[in-house]
Amino acid sequence: MIGPLARTRFETSTTLLGVGPIALVGIGGWFFFDPQLFRSGWNPAGIGEVHAISPAVSIMFWAFMGVESASVAAGVVENPERNAARARRSWVS
Repeated sequence: MIGPLARTRFETSTTLLGVGPIALVGIGGWFFFDPQLFRSGWNPAGIGEVHAISPAVSIMFWAFMGVESASVAAGVVENPERNAARARRSWVS
């Protein structure tokens, strides 16, 4: 209805409006970055890198699989208002 050129310009401008603030925060944060603070918070136990990364990756995959499983099942649930209320009641009981 508006033509490919106008649509392309509109999409480009909305993408820049969305990504622009994120880029500004990232670039601005670079000036306040303290490597020593990062190192002390990244591995507070002082264990080796391999041993520190393994639990973090496990938690990340566990969280991802939970969201993935919920989103896959959400599309096939019949009457979600009733089922969610029943699940909530059984969880609390």
